[in-house]
Amino acid sequence: MAIQVNWLLEKQIIQVELSGDVQLAELQQLGNHLMAMVERTTVPLVHIVCDETKLVSLPSNVLQLSAALQWLQHPKFGWFLFYGSEDRMIGFLMQTITSMFKLRYRHFEVQDDALDFLASIDTSFRAVV
Repeated sequence: MAIQVNWLLEKQIIQVELSGDVQLAELQQLGNHLMAMVERTTVPLVHIVCDETKLVSLPSNVLQLSAALQWLQHPKFGWFLFYGSEDRMIGFLMQTITSMFKLRYRHFEVQDDALDFLASIDTSFRAVV
């Protein structure tokens, strides 16, 4: 599978690792899994930290991609912090999708920068991340 998911910080921060050629069906499965995870939390927002270092490609049809990613609008999703990819097409797709859904989104070079950003906006994470 091209997508791995686990808690980086239990019931507060989810780590997603994307690798290889990610397909639409996998993104839909990811959404179902993430929504189930956040529904089991009591915190108002759950943040997503996504590792793209091994990601080769995403589906390039923006209309199909946006239909498969409707789950991004779940009200309990906080920040979407991505890091690792320098691919311009992936960057364009991520920027397009996050703009369409009006998500809280930032891209970083490395995971530490993403976690530092998260700690800067939510001081409760400083001791943990």
